[in-house]
Amino acid sequence: MICKLCSEQSLLVKVSHVIPQWMYGLLPNCARNFKIVSPVEGEYKKRSQSGFYDSFVCKNCEDRFGLWDDSAAKVLRTRPVVTEDGIDFGQYEYGLLARFYLSVLWRMHASDGLMVSIDLGEDAEPLRQDLRNRDDSILNRYEIIPSWSNHVLSLGIAEPKLFAVDGAIYWKIYMPRFQALLNISGNPGSSRLAPWIMRAGNPLLMLEDTFEFGEAQIVLRALQANMERKNARRR
Repeated sequence: MICKLCSEQSLLVKVSHVIPQWMYGLLPNCARNFKIVSPVEGEYKKRSQSGFYDSFVCKNCEDRFGLWDDSAAKVLRTRPVVTEDGIDFGQYEYGLLARFYLSVLWRMHASDGLMVSIDLGEDAEPLRQDLRNRDDSILNRYEIIPSWSNHVLSLGIAEPKLFAVDGAIYWKIYMPRFQALLNISGNPGSSRLAPWIMRAGNPLLMLEDTFEFGEAQIVLRALQANMERKNARRR
């Protein structure tokens, strides 16, 4: 078996979470309200107590994920300060948290699961190599704009989407309560988002996500597709 991160032949971890399991504890009622939002038949409103996982990396690479996931847990579980500039989570270890967000995106690419599987195309290989590199300076080519939300849509997980902001292309990933826009092309992104880009030495400043990219309409279309399938089966 070949590990998709290090490319070494090795026994793969049976349960490797695409989105860390601890994140579901951020939801009310022990994640009982967590929903999967998908147009895929059988997936819409499906409950998931254990989250999304797959088998695609070896133990050593899973330990890398664990290090980044644990670091993210320490930061994102803290109580932030709401300021005029955004939601301030204070100081953090840039290399670890940046790799957390980037690795979640890469895990969605490497996973074979229907719900969160995406194709990063020609950006996948450089990202894979950079995740294995310990040099934090290589992360400067990526733009990571994290956000937090109390919106009802943050109680579920939607499929990652591509959005254009002022001509720049961003992947948007959705996790319980937390989201992120990621520009992995190496090209400059929108200047409007520059104040919230994660940078080494700066406090972690987040936008409050109000889902203005049309996510509500995406959910409604998923619901409509699901209902149409149900009605077709009743005929």
